[in-house]
Amino acid sequence: MQDSKLLDAGMEVLKNNINQPILELTPHGLKPKDMS
Repeated sequence: MQDSKLLDAGMEVLKNNINQPILELTPHGLKPKDMS
């Protein structure tokens, strides 16, 4: 898988969840947001 496509997909997810974010961008990639 190409990194650029993976990044684009991640950015789409972030945009789609901007109001109720369920993912966070970490140095290691996208991870489910800690709900605590």
